[in-house]
Order: sequence, then structure tokens, then C-alpha cells
Amino acid sequence: MRYTRLEMLGRDFTGPALKEWVELCGCWAGGLRGLRLKILIGGGIFEPTASFASLNNNAEAQAMDISKFPEPRPEWIEEGLRRMGKLRELEVELCVLDWDDGQKIAWCESLETILNERREGGEVRVRCVERLMEDRGPKREIVGEGEKQDGYGY
Repeated sequence: MRYTRLEMLGRDFTGPALKEWVELCGCWAGGLRGLRLKILIGGGIFEPTASFASLNNNAEAQAMDISKFPEPRPEWIEEGLRRMGKLRELEVELCVLDWDDGQKIAWCESLETILNERREGGEVRVRCVERLMEDRGPKREIVGEGEKQDGYGY
């Protein structure tokens, strides 16, 4: 496999799940060239439920806070992403309630710096991306039992 997309929760880079992440990166170390990584920080499964500030420096916050560069480097980067020697393109979609675009871009720039420090071979280009929101037209409304307009309830 050369390119893949993966969605992770910030807490997946901590505790027992961290070992699985490191093993996955090890499997991809010899061949993966491109990775699109969506990281949801702040709980929830589909969208964040807590701000980064409210994480109160818990394990998830510590794993995602790379502003203290160069040290300490989070293990999910040092033992995970940095092991992927063939990786050249990394697209990161950060889902964080209280981060604006500037903070997300700065985070991605820091990640790129960490990944390329003392790297042998080609450099990794990190891009900050976001999901394109489609306009799917008018939303359907569910009407009350006595107000059904057709057999489907809309």
C-alpha cells in the first residue's frame, strides 16, 4: 500500500491504543508514501465535544501539544510517524473546537519540522487540510403523525 486515509481520535495516541498505532506505523514503514490523517481532539466519535483548553493537560492534550518543540516529542510521532521512512506526503485534518485555522496551520508546520529533523532521505511535506462541506440542498423535515404528506413521513 502506498497511500491511505485514516481517522483517529486524539486519545488513540495515548495508553494501550498507542502501542497499536506504533505497530501500524511499523507495518507501513517500508512503503507508505502518502497518508491523510484526520485527528479528532476532544472526545466524541464523529465531532469534538470538548475544547482543547478544557482537556486540562490530560494525556490526550499532552500527546497533541507539540508546541514545546523540540522536547518532549510525543511518542506517537517519534516512535510512529518518524518510523515511516518512505512517507513523503502527510495531509492532516484537525478537528478541534477551539482552534482557528491559524492554530491548525501552525500545528502542522511544527509537525513537519519534527518529522524532518535529522531525517535521512527525502523530506515529508505536511499539509493542513479540512473537509469540504457540500451543500446538499434543503434539509428534510419530519412532520408529526397527523401531518404526513406522503408514506415516508416527510
